[in-house]
Amino acid sequence: MNAYPSELPVIDPVVPKKKVMAFNDPDWLFELKYDGFRGVLYHENGRVRLMSRSGKHLSQFGELERFLTHCLPKQDLILDGEVVSLDASGRPLFDDLRQKHHRGILTYMAFDMLWRNGKDLRPLPLRKRREMLHRFVQKKAKGCIRTAFGVVGKGTRLFESIVDNDLEGVVAKRLESAYMKKTQWWKILNPDYSRKHH
Repeated sequence: MNAYPSELPVIDPVVPKKKVMAFNDPDWLFELKYDGFRGVLYHENGRVRLMSRSGKHLSQFGELERFLTHCLPKQDLILDGEVVSLDASGRPLFDDLRQKHHRGILTYMAFDMLWRNGKDLRPLPLRKRREMLHRFVQKKAKGCIRTAFGVVGKGTRLFESIVDNDLEGVVAKRLESAYMKKTQWWKILNPDYSRKHH
């Protein structure tokens, strides 16, 4: 990873493993899997940097970084999420992310809050981190970032909706889990997704 960020911890993102079948469980959160680029957002010294899963600077999204730098409140922050391009109906346009000039709206879709104002939030359960993220977006970052859509317990129904709407898939996360290397997330992919790219 490059020299930035200098004071914030370097995040080793949780990587979901493939699971074939959708499932229901009241102890799990099921989130829409957005078709984009995974990006950890570091906000430090009034500046935003988006880093890939492997720790490389996502410099191709400098336009989005500049927008977020001016839009987010001036505080230390680390978020986990996805850089997506959305069409007018809110559908992800993955191929648009490879273009120099974007047809869709470049958006940071946050799904986890890992650090805020000197406090490491990773030991907290996902349930609590998600509450803090949603509260932060509503009070401090509305119009800057969006939060990933998710439902508790009803993974099968969400997956059926994903397939019906030709979206990429679902990510399943245990609500009581901390954020660490051994944390287990599952990704259940739509086998009929029309815009497969990887």
